[in-house]
Amino acid sequence: MPGKVTPEQLLQKSEINKAALGHLLQMIETNGHKLVGWERFGTPAIDRIVATIEGPTKGSGVLVEKLVELQGARIRIRDIFPKGIPAPEGLRFQVELTPGH
Repeated sequence: MPGKVTPEQLLQKSEINKAALGHLLQMIETNGHKLVGWERFGTPAIDRIVATIEGPTKGSGVLVEKLVELQGARIRIRDIFPKGIPAPEGLRFQVELTPGH
């Protein structure tokens, strides 16, 4: 069990690992998806990024699995929206990145 948590530890600045961010962008492209938007939060250190990704339904599950295993950042899938009625042809989803292991 870890030691006692201090206020200093909770307030310590941390930012998203640049290597993890680069790996994320590479994963998006190699799985046939596109980064269509992003928002970044934190000054001066970027401590949260919300990315919007679009791509075909086929392969999206594999991409989500890879995102969850990403080293250097914590990933949270915020929203998944199917594109196409009645049969979805693609997906748009939002991913939130925060500093992590």
